[in-house]
Amino acid sequence: MTVEPVPQAAPPKQVLYEIMEGTAEDNLAAAYFRLFMTVITLVNVFAVIIETVEPIRAQYFSFFLIIDIVSISIFTVEYILRICTLNPRYSHPVTGRLRYAVSPMALIDLFAFLPFYIPFVIPLDLRFLRLIRLLKLGRYSDAMRTFQRVLYKSREELLLSLTILLVVLVMASSIMYYAERDVQPDKFLSIPRAMWWGIVTLATV
Repeated sequence: MTVEPVPQAAPPKQVLYEIMEGTAEDNLAAAYFRLFMTVITLVNVFAVIIETVEPIRAQYFSFFLIIDIVSISIFTVEYILRICTLNPRYSHPVTGRLRYAVSPMALIDLFAFLPFYIPFVIPLDLRFLRLIRLLKLGRYSDAMRTFQRVLYKSREELLLSLTILLVVLVMASSIMYYAERDVQPDKFLSIPRAMWWGIVTLATV
């Protein structure tokens, strides 16, 4: 009679990683975690926008402060857990963690809460950086993940398009500078000024 081996439980770090990254399609905990973080992010960004209305900010200052502190606490804990959890791509305990720390999504996670702590050390008003938290939705939205993959796969074509656009902008601005600098010196005083005209024209068209 053969005894089947008892399946071993996954290490806590691996379980936490699967929940936070949502690697399994049927992982209910991962789905709840993504929903929770999405709601927290949206509420936070909405509060940042609404509190710029001075009468509302003056009346509900304490409420906005509570939202900010709770959000900062959650984002800070989330960042620390992501650094500590077992990610197969960054498995080395030192260099792997450093590589993850400079990845785009990790930097977004870092700047989601870092501006809150900086004024305690350096007297800077970095509240406008709180809108970076909106970029965190890219981690929890399937549509945004698809968009990121499309951008990554099309990076060479996008770079070529940007290069062509830059060449056209420089050439058109230089031509307009030499053609119009005597007639419209206020708009074409220099090639950089002419480039600003070109950017506005391209964006308008």
